[in-house]
Amino acid sequence: MMNAHLNIYFEYLRRASWSMTRVVVENDGDNVSLSVEATSPGEGLVLRLRFSGVTGLRLQQSEGFSLDLQIIDMTSDGWEGLRYKVTDPEHDILAFWCEDVQVDTL
Repeated sequence: MMNAHLNIYFEYLRRASWSMTRVVVENDGDNVSLSVEATSPGEGLVLRLRFSGVTGLRLQQSEGFSLDLQIIDMTSDGWEGLRYKVTDPEHDILAFWCEDVQVDTL
């Protein structure tokens, strides 16, 4: 069963073209989290994806690329604490595994 937040993310991707404007990585010692913010001229809002329990993070500095993250639910693989595989197949600047993803608008 797909996470409701992923349904929201995919719906926003279908509706408009998004450009990443901000990526923030936080490490509190026990947990790494990552936030991605993106804007779309046609939507007039900011889309924010928040990933928690991030591991295996690969991030290359870049700017002005489109938001088209591939988020795959890997729950059936049975890896403890890792539910999603996230990649950026178009630009190959971002990849990681995470425990949870949330999507909201600002």
